[in-house]
Amino acid sequence: MCSSDLAADTDAIGIDIMKIEYSGGCDTISEFFDRMRRQFTPNEWKNIRSSADEREQLTAFMRHWTLKEAYVKAVGIGLNLDLLRISFEAKADLEINKPQTTTSCKLDGQPLENWFFEEYLMDSNHVIAIARENHPNTSTEDTTGLTFRMIDFQELIDGQEFLNDAPEEEFVNAYFNKTFSPREFRR
Repeated sequence: MCSSDLAADTDAIGIDIMKIEYSGGCDTISEFFDRMRRQFTPNEWKNIRSSADEREQLTAFMRHWTLKEAYVKAVGIGLNLDLLRISFEAKADLEINKPQTTTSCKLDGQPLENWFFEEYLMDSNHVIAIARENHPNTSTEDTTGLTFRMIDFQELIDGQEFLNDAPEEEFVNAYFNKTFSPREFRR
């Protein structure tokens, strides 16, 4: 199965999906965590290492990693931001196909008040995080209607039509030759 992560909104949005597995590189998960220590704050590590069960630790690690990835994707700078500047506080456990919307974030120690984070366990092996800027419900407890839903490619393109009459090759070349400039990260 091949998948890709995609999210759409009128404001900044980022999404990340990770498989909950240790893929190697170190002899043990503890050695891997030691290698990744510079990517998480002490409070995040406390949360990640709070369980004695390695699977639960790995799940917490992937959860925090997807949150960081979703945020840096939303602001358009990728991993060029020192990840220690971003700190997430997970306030509740994740459940399969049930949105978790209580996680909060700080940038440089200051709360990101205008950001909303939504998380899921897609199944027992995949964690998903979405970061949204300026979401209408960021300042309320009401999370009705905030969840995303999974769609396949066919549903995505059903009923769509091309907006320009340019030949496909010309359109593709124009797209890949455009210039990009990442936005500054936002508070």
